[in-house]
Amino acid sequence: PREHTSKALGLTHLFYSSGEALGAILGGVLVAFSFYHLIIAQLFVSWIPLIVALFIKEPAHRARQTPNLKNIIFIWKHLLHDDRLLRGLAINFVINLLSTFIVIWLVQKYWQENGIPLIYFGGLWAIYAFTLGFSSRSTHSLEKKWGAQRLLLLIPVLCALTYFLMVFAHGGMALIVVVPLYIARGLNNVVYRDIINWRIPAELRATANSILNFLFRFSFALLGPLIGYATDHVGLRPTLSILGSAVLILTFLFTFPLWKMIKEVKF
Repeated sequence: PREHTSKALGLTHLFYSSGEALGAILGGVLVAFSFYHLIIAQLFVSWIPLIVALFIKEPAHRARQTPNLKNIIFIWKHLLHDDRLLRGLAINFVINLLSTFIVIWLVQKYWQENGIPLIYFGGLWAIYAFTLGFSSRSTHSLEKKWGAQRLLLLIPVLCALTYFLMVFAHGGMALIVVVPLYIARGLNNVVYRDIINWRIPAELRATANSILNFLFRFSFALLGPLIGYATDHVGLRPTLSILGSAVLILTFLFTFPLWKMIKEVKF
């Protein structure tokens, strides 16, 4: 049942974020000595996932379609063309991933501009990572209480709110106003992905999720240099204002139509 998959996704992201938080704390400690120590530590830590992966065995499953070009095109059409609701979910999921990731990419420069010493970066990153993890873990309970439809609309609202709050916040407040975005990212990681997975046949899910990740990374590869250029030549706060406005526009263009579409849908 979907209740179990939602809980499992939330728990998975909690573990992932907890690992990131612990890494951030250790990284912050190592940076206090030098970047050299951080790089050496990263060199050794990077081998751990590879070694662990060598001992993982795939569970038994039904025969899956080979992900050849023909099947990839079929899944692409199914994901972004044939099913109108699925297309809306996929587009909004990618937009929300971009909206949250861009801020995570800019947040260290934001701390810098607000006079936060480098020594605190690791601890701050850990706090935000734990926020993301607990947001993911709480998504199932929030969905049960408020409904999926409200959460789908809440995510871009929190993203836009964070962008605009970051424009005006200074000093200590600059550390607090970023929190809603990490909550939004945690919600998005679970509620959208879980609903999308349930609308895709099991044998197609891995390829469909790969396509979604490709769309997100390709979009960021195009946007990243533009945002970096704007940050350097226009300024961080004007760029955040532009991005917040863009999120609001995309919410009206894509999220509201999806919200209307799924009012009568039972997830």
